[in-house]
Amino acid sequence: METRDIIIIAVVLVVVALLAVALLAFSRKKRSRDLQGEFGPEYGQAVDEHGNRRQAEKDLGDRHDRRSDLDIHPLDEDRRQHFGSAWRQLQMRFVDDPETSVVEANSLVTQAMSERGYPTDDLKRQTEDLSVDHPEVAGDYREATRIAEASKQGQATTEELREAMLRYRSLFALLLEGDSPVVQ
Repeated sequence: METRDIIIIAVVLVVVALLAVALLAFSRKKRSRDLQGEFGPEYGQAVDEHGNRRQAEKDLGDRHDRRSDLDIHPLDEDRRQHFGSAWRQLQMRFVDDPETSVVEANSLVTQAMSERGYPTDDLKRQTEDLSVDHPEVAGDYREATRIAEASKQGQATTEELREAMLRYRSLFALLLEGDSPVVQ
């Protein structure tokens, strides 16, 4: 083999290696963009929680895979109406007893999630599963739950309790999705 042939082979190998590296970088960048688009604010939450992008993206991918194994289904019209009525009654009681109302709102959201098919035995996983379908309110749910826990300890202000109710309501409306609004 001549020197010229060796140089040509080496150049071809270097070009192929550079193309492979560029393709890998492009693929990773595309995956990051796709996950950011799919998970919205939850993408940043995951990066903050894990401390690095790669681990966060693995976690988000795992959430997506786990969610695809669940049988999440809409509520039938009778259950939607039942939950809508329960929510309206709960909101009316808020004025007289905000602490209890927030705890009950948490319970009502959990019941609706369970009936839709979300596992509800682990709050962290529950929030992660929810984040696949409704990333725009997963943070609201996380914060409302934190406030509900603070309320149980007598450590939440009335304004925080009001905020928790609004956050629960945004999630609750999505859980009850249907043809007509039942939560206002």
